[in-house]
Amino acid sequence: MPQALQRVLIAIGVVFGILAVTLVLGGSPIAFVEKGHVGVKTRFGAVVPGQYQPGLVVKLPFVEQIIQVDTRISTTDAVASSSSRDLQDVSTKVAVEYSLNGN
Repeated sequence: MPQALQRVLIAIGVVFGILAVTLVLGGSPIAFVEKGHVGVKTRFGAVVPGQYQPGLVVKLPFVEQIIQVDTRISTTDAVASSSSRDLQDVSTKVAVEYSLNGN
């Protein structure tokens, strides 16, 4: 095999090896937003205007991240206890259902 061809093949192998390591370490240019979520893109930690619906999203590797925000209905509850003026025990449980507007 000629030496010039061998050098070209080695260079191509090195380039593909670097690309493979980059993709494995999280440098993928594609992200996936799950159903029931919206994607918020950040560039160097700052939020980029706009949102992304469920599906594939293109991003710049190592520069941008896609943060998934849950838009499904969530429930939270709290329990509180106290005493009235005439020393009667009063306890309450409050439950709140909420969701973020994904539009």
